[in-house]
Amino acid sequence: MGSGREVRVVMFTDLVGYSAISQKDDALAVQLLDNHFKLMRPIIKKYKGTIIKTIGDALMVSFKDSMSAVNCAVEMQQKMKDDNKKFKKKIERLKMRIGLHKGEVIIKDNDLFGDDVNIAARIEPQADATGICVSKVVYDEVYRSLNVYAKSIGKKPLKNIKSPPKLYKINPYKNSTFLGRLTFKLSVLVIVLALGVVARVIHTHKTKGEIAIVAKLLGETKRDDFQKKSAEFMNYARIQTKSLKEEGKNVSKLEKFLQQMEILKQNNNFDAFENHKTLYETEYSKLVNQ
Repeated sequence: MGSGREVRVVMFTDLVGYSAISQKDDALAVQLLDNHFKLMRPIIKKYKGTIIKTIGDALMVSFKDSMSAVNCAVEMQQKMKDDNKKFKKKIERLKMRIGLHKGEVIIKDNDLFGDDVNIAARIEPQADATGICVSKVVYDEVYRSLNVYAKSIGKKPLKNIKSPPKLYKINPYKNSTFLGRLTFKLSVLVIVLALGVVARVIHTHKTKGEIAIVAKLLGETKRDDFQKKSAEFMNYARIQTKSLKEEGKNVSKLEKFLQQMEILKQNNNFDAFENHKTLYETEYSKLVNQ
């Protein structure tokens, strides 16, 4: 692999709850881990990744470009989901987190070192079980071609990292990016057309009745957009909360926030919903970093 400094995309993986499996049945844990690595290696090779090392149940992998790294991560998660279908017992179904970051690394003795390697390692715990979390530099290089769902989670405190990057979560099973963009464009078109109607009504008729009709149309468009986006966030948040609960974390505050947000969603209370959303994400971040 040589030595010196290079810009690389660094991937860290981690199997959720693997230590608990080892404590219950160490022979099964070894068998599952061996099967896991056998599944992952061909996929990593396919996208020209280099396995730097294994760290217990985790993998440290290097890629030359962001697109290869993200596509590899998506396929790894999809492969795990398919493979888990063959297991009848829940304990046998492994879940994996993946973190990705791009930056300058120091290559020495077939290993990688440097601040950007540490950032990649700290990003991995921010991913959901069965999910992927990437830094802004990775996202910016792939979002135009990304065919799976991604959302910004902003900057999160990362242990021993002074200037953490903005992060994005990727759902490897939800192919909604194109539809999301199409829906957004259609929403913009509806609003533009509605504003055109408003201008025309005011200019030609200026009747209160017609203006009220258009105002109602704009209000309904805004409400429908809020309902769709809030429902999408709620579904994603429930998955996150369930994942933490399965890890033994105390998610009572998260569950309370979800209940309150559901009521606010039903009442179309946008501002209060956004406030509770921020509270939820703050609490979630604390639990992830525990």
